Amino acid sequence: LSLNEHIEKGTLASLEKDLECYGCTAVEDELQEGVTESIQMLKQAGITVCVLTGGMKETAVAIARNASILEENENNIIMSGKEAVAKI
Repeated sequence: LSLNEHIEKGTLASLEKDLECYGCTAVEDELQEGVTESIQMLKQAGITVCVLTGGMKETAVAIARNASILEENENNIIMSGKEAVAKI
């Protein structure tokens, strides 16, 4: 049966019953084409580039590194929670 047929018949609940997870995987969202290059051009033009997120700080830092917003040889400021609100 297709997913729609299972939904119509109400059989999904029985399919997802008593499942055990034996492994897990992760999916990395790739940056869209040209993002890193665009950020580099902004930085070369003297424009400050920031990352704001409502998600996890670790995820934002990983994305910022992948996009070349955070680089090891630069001074970086990472703030979160009340600390960030107080400084804004």
